[in-house]
Amino acid sequence: MKRVSLRLKIAAFASVLVVAVVIVFAAFSAWWFYHEQIDMVSGDETRTPTAQQISDAREETSELIGAYLAALPLVAILSALGAWWMAARVTRPLVRLDAAASQIDAQSLDSRLPDPGTRDEISTLAGTLNHLLDRLERSFRQSTRFSADASHELRTPLAVMRTQLEHAIKDHPSGEQTPVLIELLEENHRLSSVADKLLLLARADAGQLLPGRVKINLSKLIAEVADDYDIMARDRHMHVSGRVVPDIWTDGDEGLLRQLARNLFDNALKHNIPEGSIAYELTSDSETARFSIANSGPSIPEEARSSLFDRFFRLDESRDRNEGGAGLGLSLCREIAHAHGGTIVLADAQAQNEFILKLPSVTR
Repeated sequence: MKRVSLRLKIAAFASVLVVAVVIVFAAFSAWWFYHEQIDMVSGDETRTPTAQQISDAREETSELIGAYLAALPLVAILSALGAWWMAARVTRPLVRLDAAASQIDAQSLDSRLPDPGTRDEISTLAGTLNHLLDRLERSFRQSTRFSADASHELRTPLAVMRTQLEHAIKDHPSGEQTPVLIELLEENHRLSSVADKLLLLARADAGQLLPGRVKINLSKLIAEVADDYDIMARDRHMHVSGRVVPDIWTDGDEGLLRQLARNLFDNALKHNIPEGSIAYELTSDSETARFSIANSGPSIPEEARSSLFDRFFRLDESRDRNEGGAGLGLSLCREIAHAHGGTIVLADAQAQNEFILKLPSVTR
């Protein structure tokens, strides 16, 4: 639905209101003028006005009404222009508040809206919104610290458990409890992966995901990740094909970009059909590196496409659980892409599941 500005609404309302007032005033004036004319010719009410006198009074009243109607468009235009000018002065502080509020995101919750200085309801609104931002910032910081602290504290006991489980399996590879230990080890790996992702997401929320940048050969990185997943795809009787233009470079963190690429390949592998295919391509122009990856899996429903990058969102709970996913992979991909000044989207075409990653390209 097309948005109508408040300034236009005020101008239109003022114009309609003035026109309505003029019409009511014209009707009252015509009624009063007509009866005044009749009273003038009837004198002390001892004489009855003639038909000609009544006709003349009606004609003069019609001329008065015509004059009002002729002036009505000019009155409407002038009132609209005046209201448009006044509305601009009234809504200017709101426009400034809107511009300032649109710049606030998770990384700039410490910013506050400027005081418009109008000493009216707009100033009160700005103060209320700033108090709301204070509460949001405190809640967000507490949530971020909790996620980071919890993820960090979980890593050590999980690492200890993993080491003990690996030793137990190694010491008794044919024991009765070995299948259970292997299952527990797989669950440990899944929980460790979730904890690592949560820690990275907490760092992203705090604006600390990318502390430094170095030049990275993106072509080499994608090719290495693709080779690793080509081996895994063969075990599942899937076909991987792609094209990587050599010597495409970008600035960033190699570990994060490698994790981004692995998450995308992992997603294409998990959500595919048996004996399916994965196609990828890395190209670039003078300013942007473009990486696309698509698989032959079932198309993503329309109602799920807008939530695909949300944290803990999963299309199929049972399938993702069996595969070890927690619904954090794509959200982490988006955070890593944004931290590197890039974007990642799901292609509009619903016939295939294709993700498109764009990153700034640099010269070597």
